[in-house]
Amino acid sequence: VKSITGSGSTAVGQTEFADASSDVVKILDTNAGGSSSIQALDSIFSATYKYYMILANVGLASTGSMEWRLQDSSNAEISSEYYFSGRQMSRNSSGNSGSDMGAWNSSTFSQQENISGSSGYFGSYRIFVFDPFTSTTRTNCQFQVTTFDDSVQRQILFSGFQSSAATHAGFRFIGGQNITNASNFKVYGYK
Repeated sequence: VKSITGSGSTAVGQTEFADASSDVVKILDTNAGGSSSIQALDSIFSATYKYYMILANVGLASTGSMEWRLQDSSNAEISSEYYFSGRQMSRNSSGNSGSDMGAWNSSTFSQQENISGSSGYFGSYRIFVFDPFTSTTRTNCQFQVTTFDDSVQRQILFSGFQSSAATHAGFRFIGGQNITNASNFKVYGYK
């Protein structure tokens, strides 16, 4: 609020908005092709930004899972040394429940739950990736996932890291079924 005139219930606030920051930049905005179970986001990480946010709304052709892998500097997928843990909260017609989830030295990051393949249902994702382009550190990731599998709605929160000290240039979504062409992926870089 820039200023307030008047008082009590007749007070009026004057707002002023700051200019958008150049420290946050949209790097990618793309839709899936609809004929593959893999959506590779190639060359989205660079030395320009230290932190990244990936937003995705992903539909599958039929009910299936979703997993993720980082890609190396040649955009080849890295298929080992994923460590993660978190919590899954769920709700269905019978009530609420929750459970721990995760994996040690896995071949992927995984939500460990399905997405409905019914028309109009999507898995929604907000993924933070920390300093992926620095080859001397491990790449940490945080995931916030919302899914529905035709009977249970789930909120899944987990974090972890890929353990190889490598330059990571890309990120890959791996569906248990083909990713529909209604799916959308956005990537933002933060300085």
